[in-house]
Amino acid sequence: MSINAPTSIQLLDAAVAREKLVHEFPSGQEALASLIGQWLHRHSPNAHQDGLTLLARIHVHLKQPDKLLDAASRSEALASEIQRQLRRSQAPTMLSKLDAATWSRHRPDHSPDHQR
Repeated sequence: MSINAPTSIQLLDAAVAREKLVHEFPSGQEALASLIGQWLHRHSPNAHQDGLTLLARIHVHLKQPDKLLDAASRSEALASEIQRQLRRSQAPTMLSKLDAATWSRHRPDHSPDHQR
């Protein structure tokens, strides 16, 4: 029996639901805003400006829903291929430059837990 890893959207849904429950936010949007704010404070030297930039990027993506679906499909296909190759105990082969960069950041031996 094979267990599929959750998709990015499923992980985000779970994080938003947890944030909403823990902080008793009235809506998922409020919980998502809290998570994004926390993430920006942790990862950005200029969180306020980057937050405004992020809002503009979200606006552009929402105006092009067909591209969002295409990107999600590509992301899920890449995740499935990486999982298949991990089961074979080998690094993914034949990845595009973008996908190779994603793999190098997310492969198991480079996770924060393995670097400690």
